Amino acid sequence: MPFTDILAQDHILEHFRKTITANHLSHAYIFTGQDGVGKTLLAKEFSKAISCTENKDDSCNLCHNCIRIEKNNHPDIYWIDIEEKAKFIKIENIRNLQHSVRLSPVESDYKIFIIKEADRMNEEASNCLLKTLEEPSPNTIIILIANSLAPIKETIKSRCQIIRFHP
Repeated sequence: MPFTDILAQDHILEHFRKTITANHLSHAYIFTGQDGVGKTLLAKEFSKAISCTENKDDSCNLCHNCIRIEKNNHPDIYWIDIEEKAKFIKIENIRNLQHSVRLSPVESDYKIFIIKEADRMNEEASNCLLKTLEEPSPNTIIILIANSLAPIKETIKSRCQIIRFHP
């Protein structure tokens, strides 16, 4: 699914097309908005657009990278989610992210880390992530997906580009 198939978020799509074309990607983003507006879908499509070998500012859905990202089977795309029956994202999850951030991308130009429900990180995990955001590795992009910005520490928000989704 290319960017054109994402509905009601034209302001975000235009921003990312320009950013990708100009190669002015931020090292960290927060995708925020209510549940069901397409934050996770856009994170996947953004990952495909950056990694696509056929198109410059969108995904083709046909190249090797696009297919592997669509199947959640790409070595440079990492998904971090709350463990089953857990209330928070734990520090161990973020420590694993920190270890992987130091490694070079395998098949793409970037390593992309997508943290779902980032507004549910516990204090230790937030502090651990902050260290990674303060000293970003080259060719690494971190996307935090959150329903609300309120629980996210100000120091984390200040180091990320905030992308607000419309209902």
